[in-house]
Amino acid sequence: MPQFKLKDVSSLSLQPGDKREVEVEGVEGGKVLLLNAGGKIQATGPKCTHYGAPLVNGVLTKGGRLTCPWHGACFNGQTGDIENAPALDALPVFKVVEKDGAVYIEGEEATIKAARRKPNFKCGTSGGAQADRIVVVGGGSGAIGAIEGLREKGFSGPITMISNEGYLPIDRTKLSKALITDHTKIQWRDEEWFKSGSVEVNKERFVYSKLVLATGASPRNLPVQGFKVLENIFLLRTVHDAKKIVDAIGDKGKKIVVVGSSFIGMEVANATAAENEVTVVGQESVPLERVLGKEVGAGLQKLLEEKGVKFHMSAGVDKAEPSGSSPSRVGSVHLKDGTKLEADLVVLGVGVAPSTGYLRENKGNYTRIEHWNVAQNQGRVVAHHIVNPSLKSDFFTPIFWSALTGQLRYCGNSMHGWDELVLQGNPGEGKFVAYYCKGETVVAMASMGVDPAMAKSAELMKMDAMPSKKELKGGLDILTVPLPA
Repeated sequence: MPQFKLKDVSSLSLQPGDKREVEVEGVEGGKVLLLNAGGKIQATGPKCTHYGAPLVNGVLTKGGRLTCPWHGACFNGQTGDIENAPALDALPVFKVVEKDGAVYIEGEEATIKAARRKPNFKCGTSGGAQADRIVVVGGGSGAIGAIEGLREKGFSGPITMISNEGYLPIDRTKLSKALITDHTKIQWRDEEWFKSGSVEVNKERFVYSKLVLATGASPRNLPVQGFKVLENIFLLRTVHDAKKIVDAIGDKGKKIVVVGSSFIGMEVANATAAENEVTVVGQESVPLERVLGKEVGAGLQKLLEEKGVKFHMSAGVDKAEPSGSSPSRVGSVHLKDGTKLEADLVVLGVGVAPSTGYLRENKGNYTRIEHWNVAQNQGRVVAHHIVNPSLKSDFFTPIFWSALTGQLRYCGNSMHGWDELVLQGNPGEGKFVAYYCKGETVVAMASMGVDPAMAKSAELMKMDAMPSKKELKGGLDILTVPLPA
């Protein structure tokens, strides 16, 4: 195996939980992350395989769990394997060798440059026994998580994915953030990847041994006059929807009304504000108030107002009326207080409903968390239980992110409420950490411009070692809190 010298590294003196990014001599642009994972010193790829975040800025526990600073993807520092969504590819791992007063890694140059390890499938052909087939219904985050998890854990039978979107699984989070219209630019895996893993994608009828339902959700419309009949009123869930919106905007300079002030609505406003007149209509007193609280919501509103976005909050929509020049197209949105908003197009971000009509007779009291990485993690958990029914599921902290002038990070679960917000920093300046507390317990947190505060908090929550409300109110910096052994 070829050996490559690490630049400016003369000895392996890292303590458990320590890490550093180093250059690899003789490999153009080559870098690795040198780390001590649970007492084992080695090197891995230096970047998260999700969006390329530098893992040296992430969080490494003494036991070797490595968390991305941006979106919460986790890797096993000893094996490079994925431990948490949203990354799909594992990290390559390189053996380190000390000799002649220097440190070398063993590995292939191409692997060092790639900085990621693609899955190595061991599976049968798509024509395998129907009784051994697993059918996955859905083509989103949960579906890709289930498929990846099945192959990772050694399921070798045929898999069929049934989707109604007309393309392979995509990174849906990009739609509202950037209005991507070409599905190939945000496709997780290409068609050849699915073929290599004996995964068929079609809509035929199949006999199966296991059925995975990962049907996701459908966007809601407004049950008020005009919204279901007028053109140029758009929902946003698929690439097809994004293309319709972009086509309607055309050469910019349009009057856009966004109904809904939660994440989808705010991201669309942020994505379209540069060259259009954008107005957001929301029922809450400030955007995202229910999830993030008034202080944070007001700060995010201020940041978008500085980009030219206008807001009508604590407002209800009465009706949509047609344009005078085109009776079939929307021309204005009328609010219940009498305000009339001129509109060339309207985008609705008023929530989603689970696509589970086929389960309407089922009884159950469950919590819905519509985060992208939660769905992918759930798919992986299902896959692992199919392969090994006795497997005990590992706890993971729900993580969410959003592009709202800056990168908002969020982790935890505040679905059951919180009674006090501890705020450090200023949301209106795009740099803050907010802790959502129930009693003395932090149930969730959000941050912007303070990486890796979210990744650190997610690890502390997982370890049941999050500081108390009292400590945080006293000004404790989460980045100074040591991780338990």
